[in-house]
Amino acid sequence: MTAPLRILFGTSVLARGHGVSLVIKELVQRLRVLLPKAEIAIAALRIGEEERTSMHEVGITVLPCTADLAEHRVSAWRPDVFLPHTDPFFGMVPKSARIVVHEHGDPSPALFALDRDERDRQRHRKQVDVYHNADVVLAISEFQRQDLPWPSSQLLYNGCNHVPDLGAKSLSDLARTDPPSFRLGVLSRLDGGEALYKGFEILQILAPRLKEKILGLELEYCGKISPAMISVLEAEGWRVRSGVTDQQRNDWLRSCHLILSPSLWEGFNLPLVEAQALGSMAVAFDTGAHPEVVPFVCGGIDEMEGLIVALDQNRELLCQYSQDAYKFVRDRFNWDHAAEALAQLILKLTSRRR
Repeated sequence: MTAPLRILFGTSVLARGHGVSLVIKELVQRLRVLLPKAEIAIAALRIGEEERTSMHEVGITVLPCTADLAEHRVSAWRPDVFLPHTDPFFGMVPKSARIVVHEHGDPSPALFALDRDERDRQRHRKQVDVYHNADVVLAISEFQRQDLPWPSSQLLYNGCNHVPDLGAKSLSDLARTDPPSFRLGVLSRLDGGEALYKGFEILQILAPRLKEKILGLELEYCGKISPAMISVLEAEGWRVRSGVTDQQRNDWLRSCHLILSPSLWEGFNLPLVEAQALGSMAVAFDTGAHPEVVPFVCGGIDEMEGLIVALDQNRELLCQYSQDAYKFVRDRFNWDHAAEALAQLILKLTSRRR
């Protein structure tokens, strides 16, 4: 009798609020159904109790690890297929396992003034020690696939159907009100060294210009943010939300007239995809993977300002664009399709059948 196929994922964090964690959870829950005879586990350094419980309920083993013992833990589990998503699991080569590196992307080192050289070294290390030892390298966008120093990488898009499908917005959801109101939301992460590439300075330029032209403008930020930046944003008129539940975040995304990303680099930008899947139009700069995940991108601050002002003045146009964005992401990004493609890849690598 053939032994069960053993599939192991590796991530530094398995907890709510982390994009990589969400990707793994959505994939493994579907792999559990697609490959019912397989044994599936997730090795992680930090594990949220909610994730531990939810994985146990669907028959997924969670392996707690420490950084210094992670490689031993991975090898001892004896996977047939090992799928590292983050360090410290990148570069591990458990005996007899097929390696599928699932790369979520690293911003260009040029966007980090303090540790640019170290990031350059890490990029080279991945090419030599990680991708070279992998059977397959997966990228989450075509942009990222082209950006990776590994030409044979393959595309596996994330999904959006983990957020509820509330349908497209109607004009009544977006019509002008008395008094006037236009809720502009930013869902991002402004914490530490990420603030530069996440576009914090752009917000400081754009927001005052929009205030001058949009009556009733409400500026709202949601996401992980340092205390220092909370103070800065609040002083500039932003309402800041942090530590919200998934339901609260979804309700907020749906309620905004428009979601803006000022980011200068994204390997995918799942938050923007989630916003559009919940019915809200999103706008971003023509950088990174944005042209793949957002129908409406801008070439600079002036163009973005002009578009946002026009959308406030023309709510019929805002409604049409919101509906276009909703359909775009709902048609294109689906976890069921991603998991099916991953299952087929695993079976091909191991010469197994379902």
